[in-house]
Amino acid sequence: MKLSLGVAHIKEMIQTTQTTQNVTQGINLSGEWIGHYRGHFDQVIKITQLGEEVVAVKITGDDHVPGGAVTFRANIKSGSGEGQVAEKEYRNACFVPGKLEIVNSERIIFTWENCGKVEFRKDD
Repeated sequence: MKLSLGVAHIKEMIQTTQTTQNVTQGINLSGEWIGHYRGHFDQVIKITQLGEEVVAVKITGDDHVPGGAVTFRANIKSGSGEGQVAEKEYRNACFVPGKLEIVNSERIIFTWENCGKVEFRKDD
């Protein structure tokens, strides 16, 4: 059973990496994006891209990670990154491993390891 779960996880990582690599050439993710954080509401983030690196800062926040705080950062070529998690009132904030999947120039997905994922759409 563990072996099949490991294989499924590896296949998902390969799929995500292939999807991300196929669409990253020439994409600039800078700008405002809207994502639905499970258990909260739609939130606006601002992504700043410098070369292959992106940093996403919350414009609107929630009880866990407030506006003005980094929600995730990642490398657009590899998809590897880290996302911020915290207890209510921004207590015990820390970064956990994560993965950025670039679906296209208007849609991305960030997955926090063992914490879920959020799909974002470009807000133009």
